[in-house]
Amino acid sequence: MNAKYLPSCLIRLAFLVTLLRPGYAGTLVETRFGDRDALAPIEDTADGRIQGVLPEGVLEDSAWSGIGVEYRFEEDALGGGLAWIEARLAGGDRGQAQLKWNLPELSEPGRYRLEVLLAGAENAAVTFAIRSTSPPYTAHWEQTLRPGAYRQSHSLDFALPAIEGEVALIAHMGRRGVLYFYDLSLSRRSEADLAAERERLLADAPGNLLSASGFALGLPSAWSTGNHHSRLHDVRVDAAEAVSERGTVPLLFASRREGRPVKLYSAPIEPLLRDEAHTLSFFLRGEVRDGSFAVRVNQRTLASTILPNSPDEWTRVSLTFSPDLTAPWHVLEWSLDGEIELDGLMLEVGPEAGDFMPSAPAEVALGDDQLSNHVLLEGVDEARIAFAVSRARSGDVLQLRVHDIEGREAILPAITLDGSPVQRGTASLEEVFSDRPYGPFRVEGQVLREAETVSLPVERVVYRLRKPRFWGQRAPQSRFGNHISLFEPHLHSSKAIGMNWVRLHGPNGRLVYWSAVEPRPGEWQFHREELQRFLDADMEIVGSWLHVPGWARIERQTSDGWLDNWWQPRDYDEFTEYVRRVTEAHADQISHWQIWNEPWGDFWIGAWRPELGPREQWHPGDQPEEDFARLSRMAYEAGKETLPSVQVLGVNATIGERGKNWMRRMLDLDVEEHSDIITFHAYTGGGLRGILGTQPEGMVHRLNARVFRPLERKLNGRGERPIWLTEGNALPRGPDSGMYVHTLNGKTTDPVVLRENRQALVVYHLQNFAMGTEKIFSYAQNATGAYYQMPSGIYWGALGQPGGELNPQAAAFSTMAWHLEETTFENQSVSEAGVHRFVFTRKDGTGSVAALVAMDPVAEAVALPEEGSLKFEDLFGNPINGQSVRLEQLLWVVTETEAEALHEALDTILP
Repeated sequence: MNAKYLPSCLIRLAFLVTLLRPGYAGTLVETRFGDRDALAPIEDTADGRIQGVLPEGVLEDSAWSGIGVEYRFEEDALGGGLAWIEARLAGGDRGQAQLKWNLPELSEPGRYRLEVLLAGAENAAVTFAIRSTSPPYTAHWEQTLRPGAYRQSHSLDFALPAIEGEVALIAHMGRRGVLYFYDLSLSRRSEADLAAERERLLADAPGNLLSASGFALGLPSAWSTGNHHSRLHDVRVDAAEAVSERGTVPLLFASRREGRPVKLYSAPIEPLLRDEAHTLSFFLRGEVRDGSFAVRVNQRTLASTILPNSPDEWTRVSLTFSPDLTAPWHVLEWSLDGEIELDGLMLEVGPEAGDFMPSAPAEVALGDDQLSNHVLLEGVDEARIAFAVSRARSGDVLQLRVHDIEGREAILPAITLDGSPVQRGTASLEEVFSDRPYGPFRVEGQVLREAETVSLPVERVVYRLRKPRFWGQRAPQSRFGNHISLFEPHLHSSKAIGMNWVRLHGPNGRLVYWSAVEPRPGEWQFHREELQRFLDADMEIVGSWLHVPGWARIERQTSDGWLDNWWQPRDYDEFTEYVRRVTEAHADQISHWQIWNEPWGDFWIGAWRPELGPREQWHPGDQPEEDFARLSRMAYEAGKETLPSVQVLGVNATIGERGKNWMRRMLDLDVEEHSDIITFHAYTGGGLRGILGTQPEGMVHRLNARVFRPLERKLNGRGERPIWLTEGNALPRGPDSGMYVHTLNGKTTDPVVLRENRQALVVYHLQNFAMGTEKIFSYAQNATGAYYQMPSGIYWGALGQPGGELNPQAAAFSTMAWHLEETTFENQSVSEAGVHRFVFTRKDGTGSVAALVAMDPVAEAVALPEEGSLKFEDLFGNPINGQSVRLEQLLWVVTETEAEALHEALDTILP
């Protein structure tokens, strides 16, 4: 392979591997946790609290702490050569778990690099430190990592002074969570090492650091228009037919509503590790009525410029910026109003733009399905992917490879190229992995010339799913709802995975919020046309009565423009007039409305709680619970007077102590009497343990006992109220990369998604249905269009990427939705081996279905029958009868028999 055209992040990785090979003079520690031959049992010095195996040279140093931890060797069940040590932390009364590597004397100042490959689950964190091994155990350097679902490599550079005495490398692992260790190396770095590495980077790095310089099939992977812009109504984004004089294909961009600029975001740019000025340049042609360009990190602008208007000829725009070396990625942002062509993107090191050069001699683009984002439904969509190659020579070969989520690879037949300026075509995926047809698949493409690569690798991730039960029709009876923006890729993918309801809050709340429909007294503006797009996509709607405009709020000191809209209305009669108006305006579009949002939190009572410090000066009232009860009664009555058939969602409880206290006060104030449907919100972390708990009821038991049993006692047969979970999620940490490898350059080492993050949201739904919840609205596709890190490390888009692409959890969700629509929950149980069993009966009497979930992987494989009445499926719906499986992830069992017979059959198979 020609190293010149490797992404620079891979060049760095290849060079580091050379530096850290065994025997290199500067290597202090080299540990491969997956080396089975180097493993040894841990000496029991903690009364059985610490168990398992570790590689030689790695010391378990937690006996003093009182914590429990198990170290377990794991390897890829498919034989891909991947192996690791799983460290499962069980908590304790003091201290934390830690691993230790004794080091030689560090008696001279020096520079060091720690390379570690790891992943994590259940909100685990690990702090690496260089520490003295005798009192006072001084830490000379330390850094904390919060690894996510995918295994990632981390390169930590640091300097140390001369240190007297014995020192060790320590990995502090906290008290709870799961960590997955693959490889770890610590090396001493001389000035000569650093200089040599820099020179090599300078020599081998391509002149254009971007992975794509043109747009042969429209937006590349993970590029997006802003999620608040309709792809069908606000903007046209497409590829030009012909190449430009630069040998690249321009992007055609036309905003369709003059005066309303549309955002355009790039995929993340790989980490920029050189502390020098960088220059981003591109070519522009067309009418720019209003336009700007910026380089952004998270939600901060590093540099920006106003775009010129150049109707007839290409104009080059350049922007110089200093990269943020601490940022995981940089993102390019355009704000555009007009009819514009963009072309010839280039990122280079230096204070000004040099002569344009493409990213590589040839350039590949994959996938042009910009509205559905490559969701392929069985029986609806043909399993094909589009490709385009520019600047290739006659006789060059396009090689396409397909990878599934288990790491299996299939190589498609090579496509010989004819040397035309741009060659387009399609490739069939129909026969790829025909034994496991459902789930996410990463398609990679690269051009070969005489067996050497002459293009950068590109990718598209496609999802092959069952057609949902309510595809192409409205389904008010559906169990599943979502929070999505009015953005066609979200609309299509949400419906495609089995979502049939949308709640107007968050990404789409502006369509019905009081602050939006009456921005000035008496000036009403309703958004019927936009709301109709949800209905045209066959989604049912729950509206929200909330969000007070500035002129209608109580008078308090302004603190935050967004939070200020959650203050109480100054006049509740004005609020009820809003309820009447908005309910009437959408009477034929919205049949369900929820009163407010999370009144137990910052959006009502939270601003009043004294422990929140400065906010006390602008709290919404001295009796917030009583005020909310009054608001609920007045809103309920106004809604029913306007539309007698309207269904009002109220109370809005939550889990935990806050939820218990709020529910108690609401019941004291009879708020449930002004609610046709009781709602609650529930977010849970901690992976499967946080959801399932150690007892069969798990999270549901805690919620049910504290929040809803008091409701049952009070109603005491006076009328059942359905319970809807109108917002919730099993929160992941950090963005799920969606199986990307090349798109999130430099971040994801491989697409091995941890079992927790494949199935957490599905298990979360199962537990809530087990409680008796009727519908669940996931807070799971609320994305911004741009990649950025949440300050808390929590990412709300569990089901999708910022550009609308799905995540692996979405494929698992689609299978759950397909199985559980039109079912009734029967029971939940857990075996001695820790296998949870959720059983549902089909309402039409045609059989039953069970979900099997192991909190921890079951050690022994289970032989599934090849034939019989039970049909077994994996997490994504693929048939697995006749296979021997470890219960590492959820399994579905489908039968035409009743639930009792299903239990009896499973008892003979499962541990």
